[in-house]
Amino acid sequence: MSCSQEDNRNDSEIGRIARFSISGSVGFAIDAVLLYLFSSMTNPYLARLGSFFFATAATWKLNTSFTFRKEGKGYIPYIAGQSIGIVLNYVTYLAALALLPQHQFTLLLALGFGSGSAMAFNYLSMKKWLFN
Repeated sequence: MSCSQEDNRNDSEIGRIARFSISGSVGFAIDAVLLYLFSSMTNPYLARLGSFFFATAATWKLNTSFTFRKEGKGYIPYIAGQSIGIVLNYVTYLAALALLPQHQFTLLLALGFGSGSAMAFNYLSMKKWLFN
């Protein structure tokens, strides 16, 4: 493989990871805003499930149109493919809620830990299975 072909492949992967990070950041912002909104109406455990639903719908749309630039296998397979990441995200969120001291940023920190814990797994599962 020539150097220029290798550079193009790396640029493509780097670009895809950058777009995935942007899509994830938008999803995180949606998740955070809705988490705080919903937690004013219910407990932080149920609030997280509601905010996560909307954030996942947004990231699915962004990942199909922006990150991978193809439809993939659809929304239901997207959720199924992300199920391990969803569990990893939520369990980490629950652990952080239990371990962090309670203050105004506890929900946001727990959300960040949960999202960060699942990010690499979700990217690889999307790349290899959902958008191959």
